Amino acid sequence: MTPFQAARQVCLDRPEIMPFEEQLAHYGEHGYIWSSPTAFILATYHATEDEWFIGLAAGNMAEFCLHAPHPAKWVCFIRDGRQTKWDFSRIQRLTNRYGLLTKETRSAATITGTSPC
Repeated sequence: MTPFQAARQVCLDRPEIMPFEEQLAHYGEHGYIWSSPTAFILATYHATEDEWFIGLAAGNMAEFCLHAPHPAKWVCFIRDGRQTKWDFSRIQRLTNRYGLLTKETRSAATITGTSPC
């Protein structure tokens, strides 16, 4: 299953999450969409917090830090009901140093909306 398919499946499996097609439309107009063979990410930039909020992701989230439109202080997301913040520059440095580590079972899926971080 590709990351795109995995993200879509999360939305099908969890009715509390905005339908996948609606999220694509929302992030296409108000955010950022990254899709590759190893990652699928829907994100918005929140200037007040200098953070990228990941609304829905599957695959290798570290890939986002290599391809984001611009850096930020934080990458924020919700996983398994917990709020998480990663230092954007640290992820970039580690990814540049060690390369992308992939593990298909690792993904972050979250309810879309305003960043809780």
